[in-house]
Amino acid sequence: MSGAGKQTEVPPTPAGIAIPIRRLLLVLTGCGFLAAGTAVGILLERQISQSRNPAASTDNAHTADGHAVTSKSDHAAPGHGDTAHGPALDHSSTNSEHGHETAAAPHGENSLAAEVIAAHDSTPTLPEAMPGDQPESLTDPLTAEHHPDAEEHSPLPETAAAPALPAETVPPPVMMLHGSPQDETLARADQLFLEGSYRAARDKYLPLIAGSSGPHTLHLALKLALCEEMLGNSKAAQTAYRHILEHSTQQHVREAALLGQTRIWAATGRSELATAALFKALLEGLTSDRNSALPHQLACLVAGRVRTVPSGTPAHEVMFRDEALVPPELAVHPIQVMDCVSQVSTPNTDVKDRSPQSIRLSQRSGNQPDEIVLSLHIGRTSADAILKQVLTTCGLRCHLPESDRIQLAEHTLQPDCDDVPLSLILDAICEPFELMWASNDGEIAISSASNAKVEDLAAYRRNAALRVLRFASARAPEHADVAASCAELGRVIAVSGATASAIQTLERTCEQYPRSEYVPIVWYNLGKLLMKQGRPDDAAIAFYHAADMLAGASLEAASYLYVGRMCLENDNPRGAITPLTRAMSLATGTPYEPTAALQLSCAYLMLNHFQRANSVLMDHRSSLEAPGVSDQAAFLSTLVHYHAATEASDKFRAGSNLIGTMTNLNLRNCFGGHWTYLAGNAYRDTGMTQDAVQVYRRCIETSYPFPLQNRMRATLLHDAPELLSTLPSGKRALAAEQVPETFQIDALLTEANAAYHHGKYDDAVRLCRNILTSDRATQDRRRTALRLMGQVLQAQGHYEESVQCFTGTIPAEIPAPASPSAKQPKGVSR
Repeated sequence: MSGAGKQTEVPPTPAGIAIPIRRLLLVLTGCGFLAAGTAVGILLERQISQSRNPAASTDNAHTADGHAVTSKSDHAAPGHGDTAHGPALDHSSTNSEHGHETAAAPHGENSLAAEVIAAHDSTPTLPEAMPGDQPESLTDPLTAEHHPDAEEHSPLPETAAAPALPAETVPPPVMMLHGSPQDETLARADQLFLEGSYRAARDKYLPLIAGSSGPHTLHLALKLALCEEMLGNSKAAQTAYRHILEHSTQQHVREAALLGQTRIWAATGRSELATAALFKALLEGLTSDRNSALPHQLACLVAGRVRTVPSGTPAHEVMFRDEALVPPELAVHPIQVMDCVSQVSTPNTDVKDRSPQSIRLSQRSGNQPDEIVLSLHIGRTSADAILKQVLTTCGLRCHLPESDRIQLAEHTLQPDCDDVPLSLILDAICEPFELMWASNDGEIAISSASNAKVEDLAAYRRNAALRVLRFASARAPEHADVAASCAELGRVIAVSGATASAIQTLERTCEQYPRSEYVPIVWYNLGKLLMKQGRPDDAAIAFYHAADMLAGASLEAASYLYVGRMCLENDNPRGAITPLTRAMSLATGTPYEPTAALQLSCAYLMLNHFQRANSVLMDHRSSLEAPGVSDQAAFLSTLVHYHAATEASDKFRAGSNLIGTMTNLNLRNCFGGHWTYLAGNAYRDTGMTQDAVQVYRRCIETSYPFPLQNRMRATLLHDAPELLSTLPSGKRALAAEQVPETFQIDALLTEANAAYHHGKYDDAVRLCRNILTSDRATQDRRRTALRLMGQVLQAQGHYEESVQCFTGTIPAEIPAPASPSAKQPKGVSR
């Protein structure tokens, strides 16, 4: 480049360097002022917090991550030991995704926060109670003294968070100083409580309770107890509920705490104690609200003792037992509990005043305890004295053994209730001591339940459940749990044997409470009852309703399994593929998976799709390893291989394996009557005809009616016609309103065929005429009946009438032959 094109480099001037230096100095000065202001703010905030809670600030220090550290002065101070402070919460149990918030427990063993914190670290276990043992706290389960070593601690499964409700349903927060840090923490805790983040809400409620006092603290304690219950911490929740019962005078707060306490007792295997506590609360007038949950919780506990399956049967097995209706589980909604408490109670609302002592007859329509309604307002006295006064007022005598009288004399009550049936009062007095009562000719006889027969005790419990369920539905009809009481009422009625009445009760429940979260269970139980009555179309509609309900527990997979099963029993395996495939996709990975796999494999097997049937079993073989399920899967697998075999040697080998699996197959545990059809055909294919006859006969005699039984009847018609003719007629000619029309006509045709082959020609003609005169018979069934009647008439020698049948004309009635006594004497001319 030329010299003219070069540019001369100019050195920087001092003024150009000074400008960046000034800017840097300004930034540093601003940072200094900001740091000084921050330090002053921190000091002021610490000074204010120390002035509000001097004990906590001087006795405890906190690490940077928020954990409480006990100072040396705690151990050196005279009169204070290590037990003066509750154990610190474990980091893993108190921290959540929302941050760390740890409570510093104040001094004193009566601190609720300290007790709740201690409950997380102590996990004593009670020895299992023996039948008939009387719990120590039964004398007063509401205010029983807490013994940590005797309190049962059984962690409950963590409950899923309830759906978030609108903000206006949140209970008003406990206000402290406006704009204070505690106020902000409380608002954040309530928001977490509303969102269902119970662990994070619990961690924020603990320090608030530790540093607060006054009547609003019990509302915080109730929120804390609900959080612990939803998290499955039964020990901590029980501690908080007991604290509320001991210190609260607000009726609805006490009721909410008692309900929580009894829920935990019931969940930890102490249903007897929970039932006794609720009976006591009902009798002592803890609640009389039409929107109370107490009567429904009591009713469901009493109804829970009425079972058709052994106690401890897994829930997924109960779902698929035809004789067992599913009881609803009462849902817990913490937000609704707090909303109800906040709406009906204020800080100055105390327990209602006692009325003057009196026993008044409110209503009487007869001499039975269910027909007598009383109002009781009596001071605290023994249960024996209350029983005598009540029965004397009603004009009834009492037969009470001396040993039972001594027990009642040691138990005190303070009744304060209005319009309660005498039968329920007797239940409340007798229930805590496992006593039974019976009414006979104006006398109430009380006896011990341990001396009663099994069937008598079962009948007594059914009647007691019916009494309490009807009372709960009438006393608190506005509470959401009334649908659960109605569902249990229908279930207990069905257990009592009144199936038609149970169906009406369940149908009425679905109509009255269509949006209840318990309605899916109601539809599911209704489908079972309709199916057992031989009404598969109505049952399928009920199961589809149960599957489509969005509220409550999901019953979609179980409902589709029942729909597919009914299609198989209706001799429609192709129609069963769609619901069973849907159930299979929903049941994968759940306890329902084995049942879904077996049912879908049965459907393909009945369609002769052997490869698909085997593929279903192989795809889900890991879920088919349970003892009972593995036997059913082995039977289906060997049956598939037997039908798929083409070579004689393979057929023989598969047949031997099939006979071995049928030996271990228990048809009573199989889901559906189509298993009997498959097993009977397998017996016949392997030459065991007599076993097939016995299997079919047992199914027809003991099972509810379903169309696939017609195939069994046809098989019996060839293998054992004399056996078919001896079956009860009620199982062959069924009422039209209980079974499908086609099933009834087919059953009559099968019965007519059996009568014809067995030589009962008159019965065969009568059955054929019943089919021909029926409006429900199709043209194809009419032609079949005419041909059969023509064969019967031909066998009887009525050739002219037989020809009419073969030409499609129904012959006139053939008069019965005259009896020998009606014949004219010989020698008399006409």
